[in-house]
Amino acid sequence: MKKTLLFSFLLISIASFANEIDLLNTGRDVQTFLRSHFPAFSDAQIALKDFLYPDALEQKVADSLDVKLWQKADFDGNGKTDLLVYMNTGGKNYLTVIMDNGKSFRVIFLSRYPFAEVFFPVIKKLGSTPLLILYKTCSYCHGPFEGITGTDSLIFPTEPFSNNFGNFVEPANAQHHYKIEKIEAATAPCTGTCPVFSMSIEANRKAGYHAIKYNDTTGNFTAVIDTMNYKKITSLLNYINFPQKKDNYNVTWTDDQAITLTITYDGGKVKKIYDYGERGSYGLNLLYSLIYQLRTNQEWR
Repeated sequence: MKKTLLFSFLLISIASFANEIDLLNTGRDVQTFLRSHFPAFSDAQIALKDFLYPDALEQKVADSLDVKLWQKADFDGNGKTDLLVYMNTGGKNYLTVIMDNGKSFRVIFLSRYPFAEVFFPVIKKLGSTPLLILYKTCSYCHGPFEGITGTDSLIFPTEPFSNNFGNFVEPANAQHHYKIEKIEAATAPCTGTCPVFSMSIEANRKAGYHAIKYNDTTGNFTAVIDTMNYKKITSLLNYINFPQKKDNYNVTWTDDQAITLTITYDGGKVKKIYDYGERGSYGLNLLYSLIYQLRTNQEWR
């Protein structure tokens, strides 16, 4: 299955005006804001609640949770107001965050697979930090609504992590400091043009890359991963407490891509994660994205 979105976090930047999100007071204001600032969203509108939650029980759940299809919060604690909006564009509904970085806006799609899940988004507080709770149900399942099927809780980590990966992940209960000795990743084919490759990275940042199919190139390459990107990956691994992740993750549909992640750490311990669908968690999904990016942001020879 060819994915509509390769990664769950698609970032778009555009010139920002100070505190403009603060001035949004109606759904029409939000729609005009999206269309005027983002050319790719020229058809954007706020998702229609009756279509997003077509079942009467779904609407009852949404009402009981006080779900709002757009709302404001300062997710990253930079003093600028951000926008959470369930946006319809291109015929699909995407739960989207517009981050105000002060000089630019950044768009983050939280809907990793809009055909698969419908969210009931609720913003609460974790201390002083906005906590985004995503109650979810199956989008493609047939038959009557059977209730909430799962819940994701997300925050936008601030220092010391925000300078490293700056995105929504599950909250960390504690800081971890595993000694990462080797990182290995290998993808499997999907029904479509998913990139097939393997990569290994040693603790000294020396890396090997085998580009097999549907990459920008093919062959075997070596490089020394730059310090910034290596730190992003190892910091994220520690943040998500990778040894405590499950060994296997699987989506409920077929024809998708799988990735196998193998981490050697702390004197030869090995953690292997097989993830069919590449969506075991938001933290893992972001980790895969960083590894995919290494294919094109390093000097491979």
